[in-house]
Amino acid sequence: MHENNFTKKNKLKGVVATQQLFAKAKQKKEFPLKSFYTINYNNKELTKFGVSAPKKIFKRAVDRNKIKRLLREAIRKNKNILSSQAYCIDKIMIIYISNSIPNAIEIEQKIISLFSSLVLEIQNLSSNNSIENEN
Repeated sequence: MHENNFTKKNKLKGVVATQQLFAKAKQKKEFPLKSFYTINYNNKELTKFGVSAPKKIFKRAVDRNKIKRLLREAIRKNKNILSSQAYCIDKIMIIYISNSIPNAIEIEQKIISLFSSLVLEIQNLSSNNSIENEN
């Protein structure tokens, strides 16, 4: 099976799962993207992704759907950046917060930047956890 697929197993679904994510999530902002994520320290599962474009900013469903489609495509291409870590991001919700409709290249660059900064943050957390475990 191809690793670049974005299947049902990769989608963040359900009201309960989404509420749990927002209740205990950390935030990371990489304008025009804002992400909420949780880290799974126990085992390495598939990361569940959710995308959103707010109705308050984009009144037309066509615009919201285009943004979500672009976000999902960029995630599909670059999700391997997140899967190469010892600790896994369990769930992540990415929200587009700008007023303008982006192009695919801009979104992909921002997704890569966001995922790279998340990887650095996870590495810092894992090194801090390993130092605490040694003490």
